[in-house]
Amino acid sequence: MSNLISANMRRLWKSKVFYLCLAAAMLLSAINMISTIRNAIEYADEGYTIDIDESFFSFLPTLPIFISAFTSLFIGTEYSDGTIRNKVTVGRTRKDIYLSTLFVAEVMALILLAASYAVNLVGLICFKSFKMGMGQLLTYLGLSALLICASTALLVTLAMLCHKKAVGAVAALLLTVLAIVDSAMIYARLDEPPTIQGYEMTVNGQIVLEEPHPNRYYVSGFKRDVYYFIHDFLPVGPMLAMANLEVHAPLASALYSVMIIIGCTWTGIKLFERKDLK
Repeated sequence: MSNLISANMRRLWKSKVFYLCLAAAMLLSAINMISTIRNAIEYADEGYTIDIDESFFSFLPTLPIFISAFTSLFIGTEYSDGTIRNKVTVGRTRKDIYLSTLFVAEVMALILLAASYAVNLVGLICFKSFKMGMGQLLTYLGLSALLICASTALLVTLAMLCHKKAVGAVAALLLTVLAIVDSAMIYARLDEPPTIQGYEMTVNGQIVLEEPHPNRYYVSGFKRDVYYFIHDFLPVGPMLAMANLEVHAPLASALYSVMIIIGCTWTGIKLFERKDLK
């Protein structure tokens, strides 16, 4: 399998899609950090403090979009060029083909993650240090790597089972955007307070506070447990929470990510071994 990995790595270093995704991810991180630095300078005169922590992880939910574009086009090209079929013809096992492809995709995803973090570290020139403790910082860094690897495993499974490059690219992008939107909606519902403070404007212009009343958008009971499970299980959910520094169950999210990686890899290999490569 080492030869397959070496061949795929050579393709990776020559891939224009990889460098485009890398440049886009780094540019997005740079724009976000520059915006944070500008806000920190502007609000400093008004007595407000903005820390690097508030934007250091905010790029995470967008990374699966770049990964979906790369995996679908990278693997789709191997199908359209007949490369995968040729590998099988010369005696490579389908399991080795799948694992070598997954390995290179994971390397690509971690490079995007590391490059984005590297760009954000430039912000330390302005902010000097993190507000969060070293333990929390290391937890977030490790968890983000697991979440990215889990997202990549899902996208590789999809790409390996779809031999049409255009269809695979569209499906991967749509599913990724759908996962981000759904996770954002669930996160917003979980963030709703149980009660809302009401107020009303009097005739003389004074604002009078009313008694707090129940929030109809607040999720409670068993439904809330289900929402939390979906939020923690899907990789994008903890990414959104991490962007807001509000990860409530990092260990559970890490375990779910490992389960997704193992489950998608095992399922992907079994289905790929049965796939017709004509």
